[in-house]
Amino acid sequence: MANCTTSRLPSLHERLEQIQQVFTQDLGPMTSTQYDPARGGQYSRDRQEQRRRWDSLCVLLDMWLERAIPLSAELDAAALALATFPDDVRIAPDHWFMEVAYSEWLDTWTAWTVRVGSVTRILEPPHPAWKLVRMIVLQHELSDALIQEAFCAFPGMTHICGLVLIRMPDHLMLDEHFFQRLIGSSGFKSLHYLRSVGHSLNDRVLEFLAGWPGADQLMMLELDTSTFSTRAIQALVTSPHLRALEVLRLNAVTIPLP
Repeated sequence: MANCTTSRLPSLHERLEQIQQVFTQDLGPMTSTQYDPARGGQYSRDRQEQRRRWDSLCVLLDMWLERAIPLSAELDAAALALATFPDDVRIAPDHWFMEVAYSEWLDTWTAWTVRVGSVTRILEPPHPAWKLVRMIVLQHELSDALIQEAFCAFPGMTHICGLVLIRMPDHLMLDEHFFQRLIGSSGFKSLHYLRSVGHSLNDRVLEFLAGWPGADQLMMLELDTSTFSTRAIQALVTSPHLRALEVLRLNAVTIPLP
């Protein structure tokens, strides 16, 4: 009898109740302050709690999808509950748009070595809950032009508000060609925040961004580990396409805006 109960699919009413519990139940003590990749610091206490609820929701939705439960009313209920959540906590789980490939070598002394980013899901339809996502934190390697183009054209990018590009050790750096593909895509129409960490960028990147009509909603731009001339910076801050820009930070230095 216990096995039958365990394998029984939850009813729609039960699933909606579980979603409500994700947003109302006590999460327990916060043992650590979670890192905020959007701003390169720590979440405030309230945002940390929201991030934990978001992560719990994603796990719940994945569990139902693994059991072949089609999601419709569940996503509507989740979207309603998330309406007051800020964009910076609604980060896409990696496996919703990237497939992590890894190899393991096990012996007496070594646990495992992981290699990520070699295979992607970005040529496939998006995860059913993708419409709930507002931010992407990309820590995977976009190793060639085809994958970069597919990433920029990934369905659903039109409602992504934040993009954080973090280079991991031994990964190829993104360069001006990626940003050229980014601004040339039809996605990212709602981008408010763009942050690049560890990618060595040059004047061409600023020139592409300065001439990007799609940057009209960009409010915060942060690029580090880069070399920019005064001319390129001036072209960026005076661009007619970046009138909404409120914060510009280059190599950890905040640049005054006109």
